[in-house]
Amino acid sequence: MTQAPCPCGSGNSYSQCCERLHDGIPAETAEQLMRSRFSAFALGHQNPPFYASYLQATHVGASEDEIDSLMQSFNQQTWLSLYVLASARGLASDNEGMVEFTAFFRSPDGDVQQLHEKSRFVRDAGHWRYLDGQFLPAYKVPRNAACWCGSGKKHKHCHG
Repeated sequence: MTQAPCPCGSGNSYSQCCERLHDGIPAETAEQLMRSRFSAFALGHQNPPFYASYLQATHVGASEDEIDSLMQSFNQQTWLSLYVLASARGLASDNEGMVEFTAFFRSPDGDVQQLHEKSRFVRDAGHWRYLDGQFLPAYKVPRNAACWCGSGKKHKHCHG
């Protein structure tokens, strides 16, 4: 178990957060699953087969080609931080849910980019799974929000 901060930005340690899901405990909510999937992307370079298998198992209809692509991407992008912007439904009593998020990553050429998505999740055989997502225009981080880089500074005093 690891006491390092969880990559998903929950404020908990990895061992108290996403590691439990990566080790097989089912997510209780769609947002929890989405956070654990981000953490799998962020940690993928450490153990590509393990994290790719997790992403495949938590994605409705993931193909082997998608998994191969994931494994290649683990060494191409460095996932930096996650902002959960909104969620709807997706609770333990629901069968579907939506989570809107933006995730910052460093591309192979060193540029910081973001993925802003509204993701749909469904409960399948008692487990939350990612169904699909709608890409959205870049999210404008509020000036007084914490910076995506994790410096602890406000965005306007850091990368704003």
